[in-house]
This record gives sequence, structure tokens and C-alpha cells, in this order.
Amino acid sequence: MTPRSLRLALFVLVVFTRPVYAQTGGELHFCLHGEPKTFNPVLVDDEASENIRYLTGGVLIRLNRQSQALEPGLSSSWAISRDKRTITFHLRKGLYFSDGTPFSSEDVAYTMRLLMDPETHSPTGDAFRSGAGSVEVRTPAPDIAVVTFPAPIAGLERLFDQVAILSARSPKKEMDPFTYLITKLVLRCCCERIRTTGNATLRGALYHTLTASGWTSSAIGILN
Repeated sequence: MTPRSLRLALFVLVVFTRPVYAQTGGELHFCLHGEPKTFNPVLVDDEASENIRYLTGGVLIRLNRQSQALEPGLSSSWAISRDKRTITFHLRKGLYFSDGTPFSSEDVAYTMRLLMDPETHSPTGDAFRSGAGSVEVRTPAPDIAVVTFPAPIAGLERLFDQVAILSARSPKKEMDPFTYLITKLVLRCCCERIRTTGNATLRGALYHTLTASGWTSSAIGILN
């Protein structure tokens, strides 16, 4: 190795091994390779939607993607019964949803019942279907939730990494078909106005309003 090559190697070594310190403030931009099909965490069945759920949803148990170890999330601890049918969560206290409503065991019960409702058609819920019978959810205290399944489930606690807890006090209500149609027609008029005036700022504001209101990306496609 020539002296010049040696100096270059040392320079690269020094530059790229300097410690990187955390910074406060600023923005973190996360890019997806595809458009998510839904923003509803219960209905996720594609990779892009899964990424959104992982980044924005709070789960009872978090699976560390590097170590594969289970870590506390919205629950401070949990215990599984000997028959592998019941899991008891001890929830963290002092937590709130983004709309200010407090987090409690009622939210866990609401989410699990919605997840396991056959009418929901949740792909995530399918992983919890262990046999004939229904799932029982009990809330003996605001910080304790007990979920019992009709049959044992292997690796039960790991499945909860996929369950983003929803608020029972302010759930997003689905529109009936007629209301949805009328709303969509009104939005088409708004979007046509945006195209005519070329107001990109208004378009962005409308898009974020729709996503925050629970509209799926397919419905928001009228903005394109």
C-alpha cells in the first residue's frame, strides 16, 4: 500500500467511525416502497400498511426486530396460563391516546372483540383463531386485561406485536354506503376545484384530513 493509499484509508476510517450523537427536534422522513391499502390497523394485510401500523400503532407487547426478544409495550408485564389459553396483561398507567382519552383495559377489550368479530374480516384476527368457540375478554381492573381463547395457541404472546390497540371511547365509525357516496361526490367537486386552481397546498391539507379521518388510500385516490 502506497503512503497516499494509507492516508486515504486512515481518513475514511476516522470519518466513518466518528460517534453519532442523538439530536432533539427536527423531522424523520420514512419512505415506503408502495402505497398502503389501508390505515385501519385491524385490516392490515400488505407490507406498506404493516409498516404504517408498526410506526404509528401502540401494541401491548413489542417484538424487537433485531434481537427477536419480546419487550413491554402498552403493558408493563404479562403472564400466560399453563394451558396456553389465557394471557393476562398488566397495563402501564398514565398513558393517553392522541385525542386525549386515557388508555385502559376497556381499550384492549374493544380492540380484541373487534379483531375477532367475523364481520370484521381481519387478517390479523385469523392468527388468533385456535378452535371452535369465541374469545373471552375480561377487564377486572382499569390496568388489567385478561384474554382467553377457546384452545391453546403456540407463541401466543408474539402475536400481540401485530395488534395495535384502538380507543374504545373514540372509535372511527364506518360510513354507510349512501353517506359514503354523497361524501365522495362532494369531494370530487372539491378536487376538481383544486385541479382547476392548481392549489397544491389545499390538496395536501385535504389529503391529510382524509387520512386522519380513517379514509383508505383507495378512497383518497379521487385526489389524483
